[in-house]
Amino acid sequence: MRTFLKLRGYHLTKPRHIRCDGFFLPVIDTTQIGRIILTKLLTMITRSHKGGRSWNGHWDLDHVMVSDSLDVKINLPCNYQAACKTEAHDFLRVATDVLPEYEVGGKRPGLFRHLDKSLRNYIDHLRYGSAMLRKFQRFITIHPALKSSLTRLQIIDNIYSAHLATTDQVKRLLLLILDSVTLPEDWRV
Repeated sequence: MRTFLKLRGYHLTKPRHIRCDGFFLPVIDTTQIGRIILTKLLTMITRSHKGGRSWNGHWDLDHVMVSDSLDVKINLPCNYQAACKTEAHDFLRVATDVLPEYEVGGKRPGLFRHLDKSLRNYIDHLRYGSAMLRKFQRFITIHPALKSSLTRLQIIDNIYSAHLATTDQVKRLLLLILDSVTLPEDWRV
C-alpha cells in the first residue's frame, strides 16, 4: 500500500473547503480512491473472519496490496483460526496502521475518530452472539467515515431540516427515545 500511495495521483485524503452560508469550512476529505481502499480492506477482513480465518494482526502496510483496479488484499496467508482475539487484532491493526495514513497535518477526516474507536473496541461475539457480530461487521463496512465530507454534510443538513420541521411533541418523544436505556441487542453496549 505504501508503494501504491507514492504513485502520482493516488492519495487517500485531501484538504477541502466546504462552502456553507457564505462561510468556508476547511476539512480533510477522503478521496474516492481512499474510501474505496478502506472499504475494500475492511470488507476483505470481515469476509476472511466469516470464513473462519484471521491474520491475528500480524500484518502491516507493506503487506496490503492495492492493484490498479483498486482491488485490496493482504499478501500473507491467514494462518489463524478466527476467534474474538484474533479478529480484534486485525481490526486494531487497521486502527493503528491504516487510519493514520489518512491524516493530513495531524488531522483526520470527519468521523474517523469514531471509526477508530469502533475498530479498537471490537465486540466479544461469544458474549453477544453471532447476530451482533454480523451487525458490527456490517456497521464498520458501511461506516459514515467511509462517505465523502459532502455526503456527510448533506446527511446532517437533512437531519437538521427534519428537526426544524417537527413539532415540539415529536421533539420531546425523540429526546425520550435518545435518553432511554440502550436496548440489549445493540452491539455497542
